[in-house]
Amino acid sequence: MNKVCIVVTGAGELGKAVGLLLTQFSPIEATYFIADKNPETARLAAQWICEHNTKGRSIYPYHFDASRVGTTGHNLLRTADLIIDCLPSIFAPQVARLARRHNSHYVNSTACLPEIEEIQEIALDSGIAFVLQAGIAPGLINLLLRDLFHYYRDLSNCSGVDYAGVRTALLPSTETGSRDAVSQCSFLSCREAILISNIKQHVGFCPSIWESNELSSRHVDASIMAGGNGNLVDALANRVRQSGHPIQLRTTCRSKLQGDEKNQDRLVAQAIIEGYTEQGRPITLLKSCHVYPAQIGRCCMPALQLARAVLLLESARLVIHTEARGLVFTNQLDPLLLLQSKLVQQFFLIEQKPEIICHQSES
Repeated sequence: MNKVCIVVTGAGELGKAVGLLLTQFSPIEATYFIADKNPETARLAAQWICEHNTKGRSIYPYHFDASRVGTTGHNLLRTADLIIDCLPSIFAPQVARLARRHNSHYVNSTACLPEIEEIQEIALDSGIAFVLQAGIAPGLINLLLRDLFHYYRDLSNCSGVDYAGVRTALLPSTETGSRDAVSQCSFLSCREAILISNIKQHVGFCPSIWESNELSSRHVDASIMAGGNGNLVDALANRVRQSGHPIQLRTTCRSKLQGDEKNQDRLVAQAIIEGYTEQGRPITLLKSCHVYPAQIGRCCMPALQLARAVLLLESARLVIHTEARGLVFTNQLDPLLLLQSKLVQQFFLIEQKPEIICHQSES
């Protein structure tokens, strides 16, 4: 493919992480830009990226104000082949419209329902790709869950399961006994998920319910979320026998008040399904992914930031190297294409095969 133009919109921490990974690892022959509504912020971000990548690659700053796209800032997007949107989700529809207008592929990790619904309309009958939810939750956990369904079908000769769930946790990187620590971050009950799903339908946005939870002797904030899974819930509606909302999601992070800044975090993501074999024996499949802080060029990047940036980059790579067009949710991608890519394999420790838990048959 000829040299392309890739624009990162948003020069915050995520945008800088994406820019650093692009200049350090991207195999794509491209000209890179990082855009922000504050020209000085864009300049400093570009300078930081150039100083911290060791490949001598450049990324250029650009002034782009998503709130004033009618008057300024989108001349560059006319020549962009790909936009990686790292701006706050409220600006996603504006940037997506520009991508559609200028025939630029668009990648975003947003999980906010109003913006997703708006981009769905923008992407209708499009000749370019709009990849949404290229993040962790949703995103990575959706791929882990989809991969489990393939294993379950081959193992049990059954297509439907009784339960499907996902969870993520951010833990100190030196934490011992990780299995016990993560297990305390339990999956949501069906009752909680149905309640939150009903709230979401009434208020029209993705709610968060905060509660105190004890995780490995540390207080954490547990955010219970419904929605934001794109079309995953609908896609699994006929494959999960559990009544009500088929997907439960819990995301936890350490409280900032009690976090240790000297101890960088690691990310743990897990997916689980429960069902029965063809012989009627109950079985549980669990698949895990661990991401640790890593040295990227001259910068040590925290696990959460690294994971988000890698998933955005790999989703962008798939867009460029495949024929994906129109609206694409991450869970619609082939898990093998993403999870077994070189960059993901370099930084994500993913179990090749799930943990198989065969339960004792009930007497």
